[in-house]
Amino acid sequence: MRQMFAAVILCIVFQLISKNIFAVEDTTYNMVPRFILVQLSSEHNRAVALEQAGLHRELKTLRNDAANIMEVTVRDFGDNFDFCPVYYYIDTNYQAILDQKFEGVLLTENLSPAREVPKAASPLDYLIVYFGAPVWQTNRRKWAEPQMPLADGRPNGLALIINNYKLKQVSYLPAGRLPFYMRKAVIVQKYKYESRKFDIEYIPMAAEFNRKFVHKQTARERKRLLRNSDKMR
Repeated sequence: MRQMFAAVILCIVFQLISKNIFAVEDTTYNMVPRFILVQLSSEHNRAVALEQAGLHRELKTLRNDAANIMEVTVRDFGDNFDFCPVYYYIDTNYQAILDQKFEGVLLTENLSPAREVPKAASPLDYLIVYFGAPVWQTNRRKWAEPQMPLADGRPNGLALIINNYKLKQVSYLPAGRLPFYMRKAVIVQKYKYESRKFDIEYIPMAAEFNRKFVHKQTARERKRLLRNSDKMR
């Protein structure tokens, strides 16, 4: 009886896993975004903690680091991503992004408010990305690399995290794999920053993200994906 019960439980678990019930669903596979939103980290919570603790020197360093990471992130996407328009927003405005209230929130490359705010006819019109630590994802399909090591149930490393309009992770691109033309240290340095004091950094990912859309798609394939994307809307 116990063996039969155990067999039934294992069968149920297998069916759940096979249907990716526990997996993050990659809904970007057949998607061609009309625009991209890049989230910029202000390190707001850490800054508040430092200020409350009276650590003003550390607070100044943190704010400088956050500003530098924003700068290299914007430069990376401005120089290396051209598949579709890119807009930016500060992470403290995440609720407005969830509510699709883009007016006065989205920023241009010079971090000034965008004059022409994109209007999403469908939630599938755009993706939201930011650099950080992704969650475990079994349904890798188009984006995530299967050889990325896991530690404590999550990917052991940083990545460009790809999210849907609900800011729910749908996929990620592991950091560290750069296009050949960016592998020279002098080039990478333009788009990379690592804090000497805090565990925050940015590694250039825009070119690889762009390549996933452009270089692996023929003109015919891109038209087909556009048609499929329109049908999903």
